[in-house]
This record gives sequence, C-alpha cells and structure tokens, in this order.
Amino acid sequence: MLVLALLFAACSPTTPGENPFVPVKLAPPEPAPAPAEDVFAEPVPIKLSSEDMAKGTVAIATAAGVDVDALPGDAPVAAPPAAPVPAAPAVGLPPTTRWPVRLVSTIPQAQPPRAVLGLPSGEEIVVSPGSMLADQGLVVVSVSAGKVELAQVEPAGDHATITAITLTAQY
Repeated sequence: MLVLALLFAACSPTTPGENPFVPVKLAPPEPAPAPAEDVFAEPVPIKLSSEDMAKGTVAIATAAGVDVDALPGDAPVAAPPAAPVPAAPAVGLPPTTRWPVRLVSTIPQAQPPRAVLGLPSGEEIVVSPGSMLADQGLVVVSVSAGKVELAQVEPAGDHATITAITLTAQY
C-alpha cells in the first residue's frame, strides 16, 4: 500500500492527449553572453617598492596602471614624505657588506646530516638543515655529500627577499 502511495505521489500529471512514452522536446538553450574579461587569465604582477606603498593610494594606482582620475573622490592621498631619517642598524640583521661563508666539510652520513661552515670572522661552526645564521642572514636548507643549500634572507622594507645559494666543497 505504501509503495502505491509513493508511486502516485512521484508521478507528474499529464494531459489526456499526451503520450507518456514519447520524449519531451525542449527548446534550445539561449547562448550565454560573452564574459567582459577573461577571469582565468594570469594577472599581471605589480612591482611596488616600500617607498611607493608609503606614498599612498595614488602611487599604488599609478604603478598598477589604474587611471588615477577614476578613483573615488574620497580616496586618501598621502602627503609628500618628509626628509628621510637615517635608520639605525637593526639588531640581528646582516650588514650591507660582508665576506662570504665557505663550506669546509660535509658529514652527510650523520643523522641529521651536518656541515662545517667557515664564517667571515674565521670561526668554523657545525650546522644542520634548519640552522639559522642570523649574523649572516642565512638559513641552512639541506646538506648533502660535498654540497650545502642555503637561503639568504635580506630585509626589503615591509617584506624580505630570499636568494638560494649553493656552496660546494672546493677540495
């Protein structure tokens, strides 16, 4: 009885002249309007320095290629920057000029693998992947036989630049 009630509830009514075994003819779909711009296109990267970002909305919009006149009237416009104040050297940041770090030896069979690095001061230290050399601005990425991968981290305003360095044993 329950099956019969579900069968009647699930069926759609038909008019007396319709044949229930003939497929219904549907109207062709209307074509979709063309998109105004390609949403999957690669965005063009915008290169801004910290100074441009400090100047405010107008400098950023100009660098991004946006029409400055099209900005809303209440868009903040930064005042011209004051005379630059000489910055004191930050603690823990590498100096602007420095001697390179050299690879003295690797110990790849150790767990974790280790390397002996010669510092500009003449000191030699043992490092493993993940070690940080704050005075040189370096992070040890990997150690293998005769080779060490380092990442040099340098401050650049409100962000940092990272450069990959590979040291190989010279002897």
